[in-house]
Amino acid sequence: MNVKSGTTSFYCSAYDKIVFIRKDGSYQVIRAPEKQFIGKDVIFVEKLNAKTVHNVIYCEGASRVCYAKRFRVEKFILDREYNLFPIKKGAKILHLSQGEGIILEIFFVPVPRIRKSKDIYILDDLAIKGIQSRGNKVSSKSVQSMKVTTVMPEQAQQPPLPEDIEN
Repeated sequence: MNVKSGTTSFYCSAYDKIVFIRKDGSYQVIRAPEKQFIGKDVIFVEKLNAKTVHNVIYCEGASRVCYAKRFRVEKFILDREYNLFPIKKGAKILHLSQGEGIILEIFFVPVPRIRKSKDIYILDDLAIKGIQSRGNKVSSKSVQSMKVTTVMPEQAQQPPLPEDIEN
């Protein structure tokens, strides 16, 4: 079986399970079918691996308060739809990734007298919790956008340390 996910494709057997996540935060685990239409609002499709750690940052509707969480998809009922976070009007996923070593630069909504317009958020600092947990609050400020950075800005500005020379 060949599953197409955007520009990538992967092969799976009849015994594999496929997990897909939608933009609104719902997810579903299904058996690998011959052919199935999932929908247009799917942002993630992959073979299920219980050891894979997923990272999600979501915004909770009109308040623009963001939460971050790390989880594994371990327990589920096939063909049943679940939610990653409580459904509220305007709630959406801002960032979805897998693995470790992900550093995000978060930009806040500009308001008068704001001291910091952006902040660094390290996803590895979060504990891996259950999939139904709410997550940790990213900031008390409203988040406008975010982008993935590979190197923290403080580390990039520091000169490298001289190496010890052995005689």
